[in-house]
Amino acid sequence: SPSVTGSDAGGKINVGSGGIAASCTMTFANQWVNPPACIPNNESQVLLTRAVTTTSTMVISVAVAFGANDIVSYICLGNE
Repeated sequence: SPSVTGSDAGGKINVGSGGIAASCTMTFANQWVNPPACIPNNESQVLLTRAVTTTSTMVISVAVAFGANDIVSYICLGNE
């Protein structure tokens, strides 16, 4: 299953089994005042990766399905 190591400001997501999902949603531990600017990077394979945020979540999407146990690192900037 997916897991997160880190904080709202930055960390790594292990997407879990992969193979089908082309997006994942992370819920922030603390709500941001405004949606933060987040930059994701798939460390496991070369995939076009983008993040769309609200004050409480970040949705990371890729062009094709994640591979098993892909690691996506992220950094988010803003005000909590």
